[in-house]
Amino acid sequence: LQSSNRRSCMFTVVGVKARSSDKYFTRNSDLPMVDAYARISYHLDWIEDSIWNVQPKETECGVDFKWDKLWHVAIFHRNITTNGFTFTCSGTLISAKHVVTTAGCVLNQTTGQPLPEDTFELKVGLERLSQPTAYAQTRYVSEVHFYPKSTTVHDIGILVTSWPFRITQDVKPICLGSSKNSAIWNSDGEISGWETFETGVPNDIRRSDRISILGSKKCSELAGKQLSTNMFCSDYPKDKRTHQAD
Repeated sequence: LQSSNRRSCMFTVVGVKARSSDKYFTRNSDLPMVDAYARISYHLDWIEDSIWNVQPKETECGVDFKWDKLWHVAIFHRNITTNGFTFTCSGTLISAKHVVTTAGCVLNQTTGQPLPEDTFELKVGLERLSQPTAYAQTRYVSEVHFYPKSTTVHDIGILVTSWPFRITQDVKPICLGSSKNSAIWNSDGEISGWETFETGVPNDIRRSDRISILGSKKCSELAGKQLSTNMFCSDYPKDKRTHQAD
């Protein structure tokens, strides 16, 4: 989930869709669809200290004058039967070597342990999964990280590439939100990715939708309990229940 400043064309990644969102919100056809997100801003210390190791940040991030979403990453998992790769989930490029996604994308769902590094193939510069463009890039993974005690509240995973992506006019990292304040509440956001929202079945074409990030009080009312400060929620208008993003 990303927020944007339309005047400056500056984008910031603010959340990752939480696993088991249905645990918080009941699907009701008479109400807007609502989902929970883990807030990126509450995990910055972990990302910067444990993953980046205080490495220099990109000098430019999140600028996209054409609104092409240059930081979207298609994450493929190796098929142990065919040894080929199958699209599995979406991610977001936050540096030349780091991709943020859900913890569920990087963990073995049976054991809860991180998947082997050679499980992953990462592609940037894609619009259609079936038609790589001339500016598409492929990388493989050298490190797999997930937030300690990963739960729905802390559903964050990081993949580190074995070789940096080339930062070009067609491939750039997004900015990370830098504040834990409440400015995000009651604002607009955008979700993008290749998965359909309801079923998780891949779409060949990457799609995007505008959504509303609800206030903390409203989220808790819809959940029927106090939502963690590490999370926020967004609504899905009935005519836009088709897409999911990280």
